[in-house]
Amino acid sequence: MNTTYTNNNISINKTNPYNKFILKYDWDFFITICYENKRKTSTIRKHITDLYNKSYWIERLIFVKEDTKTGLPHIHFVIKTKDKQRSLKTLNKILKQYGNTDIQDFVNSENNNVGGYMFKDYKNPNNDYDFLGLPIDEKKLLRDKYLTFQQDENPYH
Repeated sequence: MNTTYTNNNISINKTNPYNKFILKYDWDFFITICYENKRKTSTIRKHITDLYNKSYWIERLIFVKEDTKTGLPHIHFVIKTKDKQRSLKTLNKILKQYGNTDIQDFVNSENNNVGGYMFKDYKNPNNDYDFLGLPIDEKKLLRDKYLTFQQDENPYH
């Protein structure tokens, strides 16, 4: 399993509404995990929620789970921590158990398209997403404004 740490190299799209949604907040990292085996959506959700719930050093995170063309799951998420340098070491250690992991510095600028990239296929009912660490009223506003999932499309929302 490989873990790399690089500068953000996501393509640019300044007008994407999902991008504005992500860029509204301060983040430390953009992370992608490519699972090496098929996993249930509920298992992957548990991995991410456990990471958030059991880690006092994570302030908030937003994740999107998708499947590759081969059917293997992968996750994109942005994360804000209390101590970026310490968190990098810990994240590398924790996340590598799930698969190939890429951790990138999050560059908060109008030229960053992480939001558009993360939510490129959000209407797919096999995908999953959540906003952890955001106030409830803010989560509702964000879902209503940006995400149009129907309740029956995905049981987690």
